[in-house]
Amino acid sequence: MVKFYPVLPSELINSFAFGAKQAIANSAKVARSRNPISIDDKSVAIIENNDLLAGVAAQNESEGHRFLVKHNVSYTEIAHKLTNAPKENLLNGRLPQNCILQLHLDASKTLLLAKDIAEKLQGDVTTVHIVLALIKDDESESAKFLKELGVNPTELRGELESFLLKSKTKAS
Repeated sequence: MVKFYPVLPSELINSFAFGAKQAIANSAKVARSRNPISIDDKSVAIIENNDLLAGVAAQNESEGHRFLVKHNVSYTEIAHKLTNAPKENLLNGRLPQNCILQLHLDASKTLLLAKDIAEKLQGDVTTVHIVLALIKDDESESAKFLKELGVNPTELRGELESFLLKSKTKAS
């Protein structure tokens, strides 16, 4: 049985930096396109982990996006592997109108892990924290997905962790 949070918890999102919030909005658009569901004239976006990955890749000015590009992964490549995802990056970081956001249980665990990582480093959740949480181990769904795109998740994880430690040192 698949479990969903009823809505995206606002107390979780309040700890997210602006770019990470935009990446989640992008994820909602990808999810809504991939699995169109409607309830009472409202669309429902059930966000899964690879939707989060696509949302970060679509967030052009974010550090998470830059790390994916450095590893030759673009939104377009991710979208081509995801069934029914919008093929062009037309996402603008705004939530879809009349849309109920729900998180697949795995995606909610990912965002909670991203929040935990950020709290340990005493900062807001960024797209880097989201990508790091998505590839927490080589057996995660998103790590396997990135492997299919030619990315070494262990190498990417090391670069993200190094970047976060350097950022923390600069802030101290």
